[in-house]
Amino acid sequence: PVGPTEFGRWAALNGPLALAAFGVNVVEAGPDDQFDITHDETETGQQELYVVISGRVRFSGRVFLFSNP
Repeated sequence: PVGPTEFGRWAALNGPLALAAFGVNVVEAGPDDQFDITHDETETGQQELYVVISGRVRFSGRVFLFSNP
């Protein structure tokens, strides 16, 4: 279940999807939500993929800005 965190409404999906090779998370953001997510994978070399299902997100440095169309 998606629950409230400092990064918005968030949940890990690895368990429910039975995934072990890579991580999958879901974040639900409302209109005009703004999060400063300090997250850096430079040392691990991991890549990240973001998929927006509805609305828009703008990445500005470490800040994620969400809006509805």
